[in-house]
Amino acid sequence: MNQTNIKAFVEQYSTFKTSEAYKQRMAQKTIVPVFRAIIWEVLKNEMLTNQHLTDLIQIFKFNCSNENFDNKLGALIADESVRKKLSEQAYKIGESGYTNAGKTGISGLSSKQLLVIRQFLLDAYKIKSKQDAIDLCNAFDNKNIPQVKKGIYSPWLYYINPEMFPIVNNSHQNFKKWLGLSNYYPTSIQEYHEINSLIQETDFGGLDYFAHHLSKDGKLNLRRVHYLNGSRLYKISHGVFVKRTDFVKSGIIKVLEQNNWISLSRYTGKGAGEAFEHDLKIGDFVYLCYGGDKMIAVAKVISDAKPFNDEYAALLGDEEEEWIYREIEPLYFPVDSNISGLKSFRSQTMPSGNSTFWEIKPGDLDYLNENLFIPKMNLEFLKSKDETSESNGDERDDQNFKIMFLNTILFGPPGTGKTFHSVSHSVAIVENKGIDSILAEDREEVKRRFDLYTKDGQIVFCTFHQSMNYEDFIEGIKPIEPTSEGEQLYYAVEDGIFKKICTEASFSYVRKTANAETEKVLDFSAEYDNFLDSINEQFSKGKKIELPTRSGGKLTVEGVSDRNNIWVRHIDGNRPYTVSKRRLAKLSQAFPALNDVTNINKQFRTEIGGSNSSAYWSILNAIRKRSSDLNDKSNNTIVGKEYSYEDKKEIIESLTAENYNVENQKRFVLIIDEINRGNVSNIFGELITLIEDDKRLGKDEALKAKLPYSKDSFGVPPNIYIIGTMNTADRSIEALDTALRRRFSFVPKMPEESTLGLTTDGIDLSKILQTINTRLRVLKDNDHTIGHAWFWNVTDIKGLKKIYDNKILPLLQEYFYNDYEKLGLVLGDAFFKKQMQINSNIFASFSGGNSLAGQYDQSWQFELKSGVELSIADFKSLEIQINTLLFDEDE
Repeated sequence: MNQTNIKAFVEQYSTFKTSEAYKQRMAQKTIVPVFRAIIWEVLKNEMLTNQHLTDLIQIFKFNCSNENFDNKLGALIADESVRKKLSEQAYKIGESGYTNAGKTGISGLSSKQLLVIRQFLLDAYKIKSKQDAIDLCNAFDNKNIPQVKKGIYSPWLYYINPEMFPIVNNSHQNFKKWLGLSNYYPTSIQEYHEINSLIQETDFGGLDYFAHHLSKDGKLNLRRVHYLNGSRLYKISHGVFVKRTDFVKSGIIKVLEQNNWISLSRYTGKGAGEAFEHDLKIGDFVYLCYGGDKMIAVAKVISDAKPFNDEYAALLGDEEEEWIYREIEPLYFPVDSNISGLKSFRSQTMPSGNSTFWEIKPGDLDYLNENLFIPKMNLEFLKSKDETSESNGDERDDQNFKIMFLNTILFGPPGTGKTFHSVSHSVAIVENKGIDSILAEDREEVKRRFDLYTKDGQIVFCTFHQSMNYEDFIEGIKPIEPTSEGEQLYYAVEDGIFKKICTEASFSYVRKTANAETEKVLDFSAEYDNFLDSINEQFSKGKKIELPTRSGGKLTVEGVSDRNNIWVRHIDGNRPYTVSKRRLAKLSQAFPALNDVTNINKQFRTEIGGSNSSAYWSILNAIRKRSSDLNDKSNNTIVGKEYSYEDKKEIIESLTAENYNVENQKRFVLIIDEINRGNVSNIFGELITLIEDDKRLGKDEALKAKLPYSKDSFGVPPNIYIIGTMNTADRSIEALDTALRRRFSFVPKMPEESTLGLTTDGIDLSKILQTINTRLRVLKDNDHTIGHAWFWNVTDIKGLKKIYDNKILPLLQEYFYNDYEKLGLVLGDAFFKKQMQINSNIFASFSGGNSLAGQYDQSWQFELKSGVELSIADFKSLEIQINTLLFDEDE
């Protein structure tokens, strides 16, 4: 254990004991005897079923609904009188279980395995000592029952004996890492008992709650959860009171703050004023902000709408009769009130959205929880207690950790740093850290680690383009260049970018969970490599190598190919044959004893297809004989040995679904830049289905596909993360391949104008970009704006001119196709040279014409200034507070 952190833990836990959360957990513990009785009644069944175990997971979930509890209890306990008694006890206590298991159900276990689980749970009722508990769990874990691991069974054991068995699941990962605790449950029993003695607890309920809410840096994060339970939630902005000059001078905002009032004009547009006066009810909730700059509070509405009295109405000037107010009771205050970094989130529900009063629909809660309430308020809104909170699940992260989806696309307009952020996201995934913590680090250090991961093959970067195809990405037939004089060009199936990283990712499971079948492949690989070494050694000495065939003949070894395959020729034969390592490995697995092979042509070809069976038998026999003579199999180990790519492909074929169910597995990331520029359906082919979360290897719905060229059976491992970047100016999300859209989570990367500052010349880059983008959103849309990343390295007007010439102006001309009127509406007169009026006399005289020249008479010709011609004053002409002109908070 980490002794330094142990001391800090004891201090934190002492404080935790005085909290409301601790009192809630102590109250929740009263349900444990009921759960113990439920498990006992279920174990009275002589034969457990997979459905029994599934129901035991569901019924003990945190916030299990009454309806679900009744259904599961009815399915678990047949005796009506017993069921009624337990139901009455449970409803009287009114508490739910502690956890939400990451796995929602159990399926496919054999009757023998179910009997083992039943006996394991029955024995848990008899445990009287800590050592007995350790021995019991050690024996059960050694049986390696699929699916029923510590995250599933430890809550059951806790409910059976809360003073002996701790709950240890994925939600404890931060706690265990911080204190340097083991991942092996029998060892956890010993460690948790030692910890419990330090904090003077008799059972493990309090420790479970503490461990569940600990962040990665050892800080207790007791996130608040608020249930709406039928009430409605609204956004209201008082931005107008802190921005309009007359209101700032009158001091009306202070009146509202001191009295806990919220106010709106009856005539606010889009029906907001009417909704505030008539639709908002006492008991509803509001979150109050000052525009997109400051978060104030979440509050409960406690009065109907009222007009201001004469004293306060006078502070509103000529509009005094328009404004009404409601009283509120503040409930929650922000842990970080600065929300200026959220200005790129333009949804009406968000503080920076173009709305003053807006109802939050149930479908918007997840979005607001993730982007506003959790990071800024340490608060999560749920519709009701029947809805499960993410913060109470088995698998969750601290509030600083944005959930890493397996398939993610970072999308946004040009220059928003999508590729830049893909580097940070990939490092965060590989290191299993929060993206915010990576972004807070020194960029050079993050990039250095990214380069190391790329060099090691753990991160792979590629770019999609119009010429990219299935053969480049998955596999295809490619020409192989001769390596020596006299060799001919030949063609072979070569793996593409995606298949290669999937192979490496799958092989990482071999290094962690090699099984008996895997060991056989590993043994053969080592034996084959040793055999090649002996061949090369004999060749170096000028010796001729002859090997016997099964029929009594002989063949000679001609050499070893660049791919480590063996060339052989029969004595007096004219034709050489290639004996491949991969095919030999399949034969070695299929036929442990060559003497059992009765018909080598038929039996060998069944395993490896058409081949010279006699040559394969001869080489395999020689390898077996040499390995037996040297007796070196005991030295073959995966640790420290380097395997060729072909070896890895062969070895991972022996992996089972259980091998892929490993915690804290090494992660791999494939970055696909400009993912929307390629023909996705053509590039991914049939594998577009396999990248789905639940279709990954090891999952209950895992799928494999037979590849068209190699005929390999291929699946996508669960430790592969795909990050795509997408420029919305090139193609909108709506126009993207539907199959791709369904399988990826989309994360917006919008312009963050507020992150920019002043140049040394006093030019406000933030205001300039904000002005340009506001105009672009009106003339085009959000997808056709300009990103802040282009300005990151701009320090003076020289750099700004360069960005204008090389980035901004070409993009604007592309947006508007040289429509100079719209370009002028964005940039203004300061960016144009003197306009020239066209006279039709400039055209040549043409007798056969149709008066076309007259159409251009008196028309205007526009010419934009280049960056060199622009002055500081020209750029400063864009520094206006455009938001107050366009988005009137009163409208």
